[in-house]
Amino acid sequence: MLHAGPGGGWLEVPLRFRPTWLPRGYGEGQRGVVVDGTQAPVVSRGWQTGDMSQGISLMVGWHSSLDPDRPNGPLTTIDVNGVPGQLVQVGDQTLGTFLTWQPPGQPQLLISVHTDDGADAQQNLAVRVARSVRPDPGVTSVGPRFGWLPLDIAATPWRLAHGFAGTDWVQDVRVSGTGGRQLIISMGTSAEMRLANTFTSEPVRIRDWSGWQVPAMRQLFLALPDGVEVSAQLDDGPGGEQVMPNLIRIIEEFEFGPWPDMSWIGGR
Repeated sequence: MLHAGPGGGWLEVPLRFRPTWLPRGYGEGQRGVVVDGTQAPVVSRGWQTGDMSQGISLMVGWHSSLDPDRPNGPLTTIDVNGVPGQLVQVGDQTLGTFLTWQPPGQPQLLISVHTDDGADAQQNLAVRVARSVRPDPGVTSVGPRFGWLPLDIAATPWRLAHGFAGTDWVQDVRVSGTGGRQLIISMGTSAEMRLANTFTSEPVRIRDWSGWQVPAMRQLFLALPDGVEVSAQLDDGPGGEQVMPNLIRIIEEFEFGPWPDMSWIGGR
């Protein structure tokens, strides 16, 4: 189990559902939330084995910002505890199986399976996991939030992801704008987050923290207390935007919130 911090935050998100059956050897390794204003219309959870290429996830809810990620392909209708579900399998070299259904009065549920198994085995696994899904009274929390963003992405829904890398915890915030523009802020204790382009870096100080910026890559890195590192990157914006001043301002006004409680890592 990883214990990053006290947990909590400004937004408490109900988990709502969870599978009550998973194959042996799977433990929870990822949680994600889509944040739109002061609401969290989507929460997701992922379970993996020691082989990170083997994964099962459950997404509760849907948001239009996820539409580009919606799996498309021939559909098979599957009964999920009396509710018709739609199963689709996509991918050529790497197969993924997705099963979507919506119990009456509940949000959409989506099970996804990525394993080394063939199509039939993946389908059987997705169906069994889906049929085991039951209500979950637990909650997860959103700690970070933005104080300022450039106008073109200021009203855009954003995604928060919790996970781990080896024995370290990591938390990512991502905002995707029009034209593929993206802001990524990564926080955690993993040394892998350090900038690879340190030979082109320049010192920077933001609030009480020291770090480096790499203007050519639109990146910056900070060392925070408690051994936490922060890396951030912002793609070019509309007409003549000065990216680095905007990125620095984003971090200056960014509320990191309490570090997340990661004690759920590895659980069933």
